[in-house]
Amino acid sequence: MEGVLSSQPPRSADPIVVVDDHSFYSLEYSAPPSLATRLVFLTGPNVLASRMAAEMHTATVGTIADYDTLLASRSSFLLYDSELSASRVGTPLLPRLIHEGWQFADAGCLDGRDLHPRPGALYEVSRTGSALRSQ
Repeated sequence: MEGVLSSQPPRSADPIVVVDDHSFYSLEYSAPPSLATRLVFLTGPNVLASRMAAEMHTATVGTIADYDTLLASRSSFLLYDSELSASRVGTPLLPRLIHEGWQFADAGCLDGRDLHPRPGALYEVSRTGSALRSQ
């Protein structure tokens, strides 16, 4: 993601939610500071990863944020999903966002190179009317 985002920065200044904890820490380590500070890992949907993230929070440049708190304060954000997250036990984040009525659109940033944390895609995520009502 870092290489693609450096050459094609997203049109938005929204935070970049990284689907899985492993990719979050890998990206945070390798991203330039202007991107690393925008990275967010959401606690809540994945209890084990949330506990590990809470313990490692002091070592991070990016943000470890509570799912409900962050999403209550945002109408949109970017979401990075890598093949790494798809190859492991699936995260409950994507199904939960879909169930709550969030809409996904391609952010035009597909990293197909076989680099760590593996090829991934960036999505623009925004609230729909039903997601607004559920808040």
